[in-house]
Order: sequence, then C-alpha cells, then structure tokens
Amino acid sequence: MKTFAFVALLALASATALPQTYDVESRRDVVQVVLDIVERASQWLQNRGLDPYVMDRVEGQYSFPIAGLFTARGSVTDLSVIGASNIVVNDIGFSLITQKLTFDVGIPEISASLGLAEGQVSILGRPPRSGLASGRLSVKNFRITGDVVVDVSGDSVAISDLVVAARLGGIESGIHVNIIGYDVSTYVNNFLSNTLPNLLQDNSDYVNRAIRRAILYVLDRIL
Repeated sequence: MKTFAFVALLALASATALPQTYDVESRRDVVQVVLDIVERASQWLQNRGLDPYVMDRVEGQYSFPIAGLFTARGSVTDLSVIGASNIVVNDIGFSLITQKLTFDVGIPEISASLGLAEGQVSILGRPPRSGLASGRLSVKNFRITGDVVVDVSGDSVAISDLVVAARLGGIESGIHVNIIGYDVSTYVNNFLSNTLPNLLQDNSDYVNRAIRRAILYVLDRIL
C-alpha cells in the first residue's frame, strides 16, 4: 500500500510538473520570438539606410503652374540622423492564457544634425525672400508601451489586436534659423523643445494611431 501510494504521488507530481515546465518553455519561446522581431526591425532600419541616415547634399525647386504666382527653391547640406535603430527592450511578458504579450520598448536618443539648409520663396513675382537654418536636434527617451496578441505556429508568427501608448522624454533643440535677415532661433527652439511635446501629448490618440500603423508597416515587411 505504501508503495502504491508513493507511485501515485509521484505520478501526480509528474502530471502537475510537466505542464508547468511546458508553460515556462512556451513563454520563453514567445518572448524570444518577440526579441528576434525587435532585432530584425532594428536591422531593417539599418539595411535601408535609415540609421544612420546621411544626406550630403540635395537641391530642389517648385513653381506653381501659373507663371509668377509662386516659386520656391532650396538645398540641404550635411544632414544626418542617428539612433533610430537602437531599440531597447525595457520589459516584456507573455500570458499563455490570453496569448497576450505586454511590452515596454524605447529608443534612448535620436539625434539629428544639419550643416545648412537654404531656401528662397517668391510670391506674385516679387523679389525672393531667403532663409537659412543649421544646428542640432535631439529626441530623448522615446518609449512605447502596450500589448498585442501573439500566435506562434512553427516558423510563422501572427500578430493581432495591437494597442500602443507612446511617450516622449523631451526634445533638446539647438537650431539656428534666419529668415529674411531676422534671427528667429529662439522662437523655433522654444516651439520644438516646449510647445511640440505638449502638442503631441494633447493629441496622444492620433499619435498612438500613427505609431501603431508604422509598427504594423514594419512588421508586415519583416515577418
């Protein structure tokens, strides 16, 4: 009887332990798949020349079809944007019951530098008005939190019901702007550093929808 009881107890312990082990491994598998997706997204940005993004020089002009009504021309020199592919996973979790994955990812910093941007605009045939800009801009601690339903079947990954919420640590702007001889750098930097983050926060629903579409666009190309 004691032997039977011991065997029964051992069988019960095995029956309860094996699913738990499987659950742990399943969670690890899904989390690893998501980490691989983040790595592939980072590599996708790099392979397409988006990080770093470097533009030595570009010129362009536009004239309204009606002669003399509106003409614009401009050039950009030495533009670079760095840091977009440095995607950091702050936290990640997965529930086998709901098949829902929660995530907290971010980009510590995206920095941009502009050697020189020059432009001229002429309206109604009047003498052209000119402007120029140069300097640096840094976007700090851009983070995205949310959840998504993940279904991993063999080598395929299906994602649905993506919900995201984005927040911005801040913007540091050091741009020099001169328009028709007037230095408007203070106004521009104040707008970028203070007004713009507040506008993004006030319109967070629209921003989150736009970020969701961007994430799905990238995932559609790497999965």
